[in-house]
Amino acid sequence: MRKNIGIIFMCVLFALPAYADKDEKIQELIRIMNLSEQEVYLDAQIVTPIACSFDLSATEETSVRNSIIEALDYTNQVTEMVKPFWEENFSEQELEDLLNFYRTGVGKKTLDLMPQMTQYVAEKVAEYQEGLRPKITKIVSDLMVEHSRRSDVEREFCIRKKFGQ
Repeated sequence: MRKNIGIIFMCVLFALPAYADKDEKIQELIRIMNLSEQEVYLDAQIVTPIACSFDLSATEETSVRNSIIEALDYTNQVTEMVKPFWEENFSEQELEDLLNFYRTGVGKKTLDLMPQMTQYVAEKVAEYQEGLRPKITKIVSDLMVEHSRRSDVEREFCIRKKFGQ
């Protein structure tokens, strides 16, 4: 029994540094990517209206923003929300590879352009989806016409076939 407890203790003891290393890498990745400092929502929804209401100077607005972030423990909360994604989807070596990449010139450029790239992709996808609306409407319309041409027996058969009856 003591031998088993000793083995368990040694496993836990040797496993902790590996987790700490991975955890440290995740923390560094979050820091490098500024994931915990994405305060756009705070600015648009909270800080800007307060600044306008009270006619705050830029310095006062910055002070209010920092006070809110500190009071909400914003950075730690966001970090804790995104950490599980990195823990579940990346090995320690992959995290190290990402960190090495983001430290290179092209990695830094990628990080700098990430917000614009995300916005660009979102706009292009929205445009594409908007263009699909007439096509989808036609497909559904054609299906409805086809469906209305079927006899009651054929519709009943399709329904039963679909639902396994």
